[in-house]
Amino acid sequence: MHEYHNTKCPPYTAKGIAPLGRFCVAKLRRQRMISYFHKNNNATQTALRYKVSHKTFYKGLVRYDGILESLKDKSHKPHNSPRAHADAEKVMIKRALKKVGWQYQILAFQRLLEKGYSVSIK
Repeated sequence: MHEYHNTKCPPYTAKGIAPLGRFCVAKLRRQRMISYFHKNNNATQTALRYKVSHKTFYKGLVRYDGILESLKDKSHKPHNSPRAHADAEKVMIKRALKKVGWQYQILAFQRLLEKGYSVSIK
């Protein structure tokens, strides 16, 4: 992976060639797609030419504000996890598993239930 993984696109070198990472190339491709749309003013033709769906094309069109960084992929990571264990629960789980062994997780779960653990299994 290139050193430009999550940074801005690198400046061009003296020879005019820049070592581009795959994320920078994707942003440049989206920018070319949007500029092609502004020239032709035909969303269907643009989506077909760049082999993307209409939804993907319009998502990039709405997101683009004239800056290349606005076309960067957004994170899919959630902002919070409502089902995450509390720190006290994590300590209790680790102690129970260490005591009975990792092979006997059902036994550890039963002991945790006896001690007041209340999160259900899925």
